[in-house]
Amino acid sequence: MTNKDKIVTFDDMKILENKDDVLIIDVREPSEIQKTGKIGGSINIPLNELEKALKNINEDEFKGKYGKPKPIESFPLIFSCMLGGRAAKALALAEKLGFNDVRYYKGSWKEWEEKLKQN
Repeated sequence: MTNKDKIVTFDDMKILENKDDVLIIDVREPSEIQKTGKIGGSINIPLNELEKALKNINEDEFKGKYGKPKPIESFPLIFSCMLGGRAAKALALAEKLGFNDVRYYKGSWKEWEEKLKQN
């Protein structure tokens, strides 16, 4: 899969938000999300906590902290942030950790908010 194949579009996200068969992870800082809001169904794991969350905490701790089951390495993950840069870094980190179904929303929150205002 090339990096282009790993990009999720706004239209994809509209279909995938709030689905249980994919985990959308917003890697912004909690203070950023408090100011802007987040994509429906997404959880917040700041980029600097991502490796610990995906690899070092157990299933119960993950569910307690993030409200969703801890993903196994084959579970689909989609990363978003403010502009797409941190989401791309999160994708690379998740791949390094062994996750093999990872994508990112290149437009991230900025595009999401703009397109929602247009509809």
